[in-house]
Amino acid sequence: GLICTPSGSCATMIRLYWPQMFRLAGDEAAAARAERLATRVVEFSELAARGPAIPGRLEARVAYHRSCHMSRELGIVAEPERLLDALEGCTRVDWDAERCCGFGGTFALKQPEMSVAMADAKIDSLLATDADVVVGCDQSCLLQLAGRMRRRRVRLPVRHLALVLDEAAGRANR
Repeated sequence: GLICTPSGSCATMIRLYWPQMFRLAGDEAAAARAERLATRVVEFSELAARGPAIPGRLEARVAYHRSCHMSRELGIVAEPERLLDALEGCTRVDWDAERCCGFGGTFALKQPEMSVAMADAKIDSLLATDADVVVGCDQSCLLQLAGRMRRRRVRLPVRHLALVLDEAAGRANR
């Protein structure tokens, strides 16, 4: 069976880097097990997009954030956007969606000033839009953006795609 993770970063770690870590440690048996596991791991939007469109209604202008790990390393770009585009009333706004949020795992700890500057540049791009909500598929990115927006007193909700789809499907069934 498949193992679904709601995080592009986690899917990237398990699918790409976990087998490499065992190889570097000289444990070929563990690397082989990790490779078998990696073939079963899917990111949430990747799995959801395999089926028919999820019916739902979302009256909102959405700034969708493309997380670096998910889009650059796994090549998952169209799937979450297609899921959002299928929702009635949902409009994606044009912003700097591909710009890194500055979190990057330990990067934010090792380079805090640069991490903040990167998040602020992304938020500046957001402020030039009429977005109602920021949506993404990687909780670490969403926490980074929400934290910086809170410090800057930017009052926009930041939501994971899974929650948005669930709420939109609930609205469609009312």
